Amino acid sequence: MEKLTITIQVDKAYGGYLFYPVCDKAKTFAELAKTKTLSYQAIKLIKQLGYEVVSKDMSYPVEAI
Repeated sequence: MEKLTITIQVDKAYGGYLFYPVCDKAKTFAELAKTKTLSYQAIKLIKQLGYEVVSKDMSYPVEAI
């Protein structure tokens, strides 16, 4: 069975975090949300679906999200 994982890039801007989709699955979630970035709420819902969220550069802890 395929592991449910999406890859994002986390950037800090204007005092907050922006979550950019990197992999195709993450891009599909952003397309469903009709946004270019994934919101904090979208990340929480994606995790509730059983996906593991991994940061591309691991400079920010994804578990804190």
